[in-house]
Amino acid sequence: MTQLGRINAVAMERANGPVKWTGIRAAMAKCMKAYTDRCGRAKGNAHTRAEKTLTVSQAIVMYRLALPALDSFEDIHAFIACVAQGVAIGVFNGRDGSQLLYAAQVALSVVQTMKKEEEEQCKGKNRAA
Repeated sequence: MTQLGRINAVAMERANGPVKWTGIRAAMAKCMKAYTDRCGRAKGNAHTRAEKTLTVSQAIVMYRLALPALDSFEDIHAFIACVAQGVAIGVFNGRDGSQLLYAAQVALSVVQTMKKEEEEQCKGKNRAA
Protein backbone atom coordinates (compact mmCIF):
# COMPACT_ATOMS: atom_id res chain seq x y z
CA MET A 1 0.00 0.00 0.00
CA THR A 2 1.36 3.43 -0.90
CA GLN A 3 1.74 6.24 1.61
CA LEU A 4 -1.19 8.04 -0.01
CA GLY A 5 -3.28 4.89 0.30
CA ARG A 6 -2.43 4.58 3.99
CA ILE A 7 -3.30 8.24 4.58
CA ASN A 8 -6.63 7.76 2.82
CA ALA A 9 -7.37 4.58 4.78
CA VAL A 10 -6.64 6.31 8.09
CA ALA A 11 -8.83 9.26 7.13
CA MET A 12 -11.71 7.02 6.16
CA GLU A 13 -11.32 5.02 9.39
CA ARG A 14 -11.39 8.25 11.36
CA ALA A 15 -14.42 9.50 9.45
CA ASN A 16 -16.41 6.29 9.82
CA GLY A 17 -15.35 5.09 13.27
CA PRO A 18 -17.41 5.51 16.42
CA VAL A 19 -16.81 9.12 17.37
CA LYS A 20 -18.49 11.54 19.75
CA TRP A 21 -17.43 14.57 17.74
CA THR A 22 -18.65 13.63 14.30
CA GLY A 23 -18.26 17.19 13.02
CA ILE A 24 -14.54 17.11 13.69
CA ARG A 25 -14.14 13.75 11.98
CA ALA A 26 -16.19 14.92 9.02
CA ALA A 27 -14.03 18.02 8.65
CA MET A 28 -10.86 15.94 8.80
CA ALA A 29 -12.24 13.55 6.21
CA LYS A 30 -13.25 16.46 3.98
CA CYS A 31 -9.72 17.87 4.06
CA MET A 32 -8.19 14.47 3.35
CA LYS A 33 -10.65 13.82 0.54
CA ALA A 34 -9.77 17.13 -1.10
CA TYR A 35 -6.08 16.22 -0.82
CA THR A 36 -6.33 12.62 -1.99
CA ASP A 37 -8.82 13.37 -4.78
CA ARG A 38 -6.39 15.85 -6.32
CA CYS A 39 -3.49 13.43 -6.00
CA GLY A 40 -5.57 10.54 -7.31
CA ARG A 41 -6.83 12.39 -10.37
CA ALA A 42 -3.37 13.42 -11.43
CA LYS A 43 -1.56 10.25 -10.39
CA GLY A 44 -1.75 8.65 -13.82
CA ASN A 45 -1.12 11.90 -15.67
CA ALA A 46 2.00 13.04 -13.80
CA HIS A 47 4.97 11.59 -15.64
CA THR A 48 7.80 13.97 -14.86
CA ARG A 49 9.15 15.06 -11.51
CA ALA A 50 7.90 18.60 -12.17
CA GLU A 51 4.38 17.33 -12.87
CA LYS A 52 4.39 15.27 -9.68
CA THR A 53 5.59 18.26 -7.67
CA LEU A 54 2.86 20.39 -9.20
CA THR A 55 0.27 17.74 -8.34
CA VAL A 56 1.35 17.64 -4.70
CA SER A 57 1.32 21.45 -4.57
CA GLN A 58 -2.21 21.49 -5.95
CA ALA A 59 -3.29 18.83 -3.43
CA ILE A 60 -1.90 20.96 -0.61
CA VAL A 61 -3.90 23.94 -1.85
CA MET A 62 -7.04 21.80 -2.01
CA TYR A 63 -6.48 20.64 1.58
CA ARG A 64 -6.07 24.24 2.75
CA LEU A 65 -9.21 25.34 0.93
CA ALA A 66 -11.18 22.56 2.64
CA LEU A 67 -10.30 23.80 6.15
CA PRO A 68 -13.40 24.70 8.18
CA ALA A 69 -14.22 28.32 8.92
CA LEU A 70 -13.54 29.70 12.39
CA ASP A 71 -17.15 30.56 13.19
CA SER A 72 -18.05 28.49 16.27
CA PHE A 73 -16.53 26.34 18.99
CA GLU A 74 -17.17 23.19 16.96
CA ASP A 75 -15.69 24.68 13.79
CA ILE A 76 -12.62 25.90 15.65
CA HIS A 77 -12.08 22.46 17.19
CA ALA A 78 -12.44 20.90 13.73
CA PHE A 79 -10.00 23.47 12.30
CA ILE A 80 -7.42 22.60 14.97
CA ALA A 81 -7.82 18.88 14.25
CA CYS A 82 -7.43 19.46 10.51
CA VAL A 83 -4.31 21.59 11.02
CA ALA A 84 -2.79 18.92 13.29
CA GLN A 85 -3.59 16.28 10.66
CA GLY A 86 -2.11 18.54 7.97
CA VAL A 87 1.12 18.97 9.95
CA ALA A 88 1.32 15.19 10.41
CA ILE A 89 1.03 14.47 6.68
CA GLY A 90 3.22 17.37 5.55
CA VAL A 91 0.59 19.75 4.20
CA PHE A 92 1.79 22.44 6.63
CA ASN A 93 5.33 23.08 7.74
CA GLY A 94 5.98 23.96 11.36
CA ARG A 95 5.70 27.72 10.80
CA ASP A 96 2.45 27.54 8.84
CA GLY A 97 0.98 25.14 11.38
CA SER A 98 1.93 27.44 14.24
CA GLN A 99 0.38 30.46 12.54
CA LEU A 100 -2.84 28.60 11.80
CA LEU A 101 -3.08 27.32 15.37
CA TYR A 102 -2.50 30.85 16.65
CA ALA A 103 -5.33 32.07 14.40
CA ALA A 104 -7.55 29.36 15.90
CA GLN A 105 -6.57 30.50 19.40
CA VAL A 106 -7.51 34.10 18.59
CA ALA A 107 -10.80 33.00 17.02
CA LEU A 108 -11.57 30.89 20.08
CA SER A 109 -11.06 33.86 22.39
CA VAL A 110 -13.33 35.99 20.19
CA VAL A 111 -16.07 33.34 20.19
CA GLN A 112 -15.77 32.98 23.98
CA THR A 113 -16.01 36.75 24.44
CA MET A 114 -19.06 36.93 22.19
CA LYS A 115 -20.73 34.12 24.13
CA LYS A 116 -20.08 35.87 27.46
CA GLU A 117 -21.50 39.13 26.09
CA GLU A 118 -24.63 37.34 24.90
CA GLU A 119 -25.07 35.71 28.30
CA GLU A 120 -24.67 39.08 30.06
CA GLN A 121 -27.24 40.66 27.75
CA CYS A 122 -29.69 37.86 28.51
CA LYS A 123 -29.13 38.29 32.25
CA GLY A 124 -29.67 42.05 31.91
CA LYS A 125 -32.96 41.50 30.07
CA ASN A 126 -34.11 39.01 32.71
CA ARG A 127 -33.34 41.49 35.50
CA ALA A 128 -35.23 44.28 33.75
CA ALA A 129 -38.31 42.10 33.32
